[in-house]
Amino acid sequence: MPEVEVELEEESIIVRRKKFALVPMNEAEAIEQMKLLGHDNFFIFFDADANRMKVLYRRWNGTYGLMSRRSVEERLMADMSTGLAILPGQFYWSIMDE
Repeated sequence: MPEVEVELEEESIIVRRKKFALVPMNEAEAIEQMKLLGHDNFFIFFDADANRMKVLYRRWNGTYGLMSRRSVEERLMADMSTGLAILPGQFYWSIMDE
């Protein structure tokens, strides 16, 4: 599926929107794709190993970090350990620095 760009009005804060197909890949492939495409800051991909969408980002020191949405089980475990309540529809992301 080709990438689609939509230009918005000048007054809008969001000046461009993109839609694209996420090709399943592993983390090493995502890093390689990020480099090949010349994306300096971040790269969104579907992690085939974890079966979830992740955001790969470049850190200030040249290493990489990953963000992914927590599973329901991970969210419930975090709630039980912190005592925090999660309202329906809320999303939590895990930052995985390795």
